Amino acid sequence: MMRMQHTVRSLVCGLLLVLAPMALAVERVSLYETERIIAQSAGESRQVEVVADALDEVLRRVSGLAQLPEHEALDAARERPIDLLSRFSLGDSDETIPDAIGNPQPTYRLELIFESSLIHQILGAAEIPVWTERRPRSLIVLAAPDGQRIDLQPENSQVDAVTHLRDHARLSGLPLSWPLLDLEDTMLVSTDEVWGGFTEELLMLGERYQADAILAGYVGLQPDTGNWVGRWHYILGNQRTSSTYFGETQQEVVQRGVELATRVLSDRYGVLVGSDETHTHTFNVMNLGNMETHVAVRRYLRDVIGTDAVYMDSLNGDRASYRVTSAADETQWLDLLALEGRLQLVPTVAAFGESPRLEFVWRD
Repeated sequence: MMRMQHTVRSLVCGLLLVLAPMALAVERVSLYETERIIAQSAGESRQVEVVADALDEVLRRVSGLAQLPEHEALDAARERPIDLLSRFSLGDSDETIPDAIGNPQPTYRLELIFESSLIHQILGAAEIPVWTERRPRSLIVLAAPDGQRIDLQPENSQVDAVTHLRDHARLSGLPLSWPLLDLEDTMLVSTDEVWGGFTEELLMLGERYQADAILAGYVGLQPDTGNWVGRWHYILGNQRTSSTYFGETQQEVVQRGVELATRVLSDRYGVLVGSDETHTHTFNVMNLGNMETHVAVRRYLRDVIGTDAVYMDSLNGDRASYRVTSAADETQWLDLLALEGRLQLVPTVAAFGESPRLEFVWRD
């Protein structure tokens, strides 16, 4: 492939995924809240339609899926979405909605919060994994060709590519953060590297921000067809996942880049809640100073997504042995603990012929 003769006009960056437990930049994302504008004169059937649409948004955000599959459990939930709300409120709105003949109608701002346990039950019944609300922030390298400037202040930007990226990431529950965007950033990587997904060059930028993974995207307009192209690369260690998307709008190809990130992350952290298949994890926890700490550890372990039951098998001073049954296998369970960050895995050496037992230190 001929390397493109363009320079990067700007880079838009944040942190996508860090594997080391101590290095994860994690945010607790509000997954179950959303809002809608609804006409004050809306009847019951219209209210159900609006809440059902909000339910679909929440289901996509919690699962990390851009499109929900067909399933009777989802259909049944859409028929009675109001039953899934933990609370709602009506607020003032300055917007209007036209009626059937075009006359403007006053509206309410409908603020909705869905019950998390019911959302998990629905997704479990539909055999769709649940993605934890603790999520890594995303490092995105966004490049554009000459003549297509991307604002260097993305948090204030009204430039389409950045606005679409920020808005769709918010709807998808993908936290973003922005780097310095100084001269060093713009000199580290060229459009060639972003288009080709050249791992070595892109990781130079990742090293500056101590990121173990990068989502790099080139977004540009094709003059000959009038269509947009988005070429995205997900780089994790020495592995790279690449996809190229074409669309009629810039928004469409930017959205595909966010979907690539959420798909990778939900595959890594999503747990099939309510699955008949369970896994047992046995491990030791050190640095348990008092009874309050023991209670905090048990509560923490119960709250990890996919946990079915928590047992303490033994207690010796500030050290306890635990057994947890979970829908997550060991690799995924350790990933989830790394996201939470309260239990720090420590190296252990097993006796000859024995399997090593997991050892953690509790971090207050």
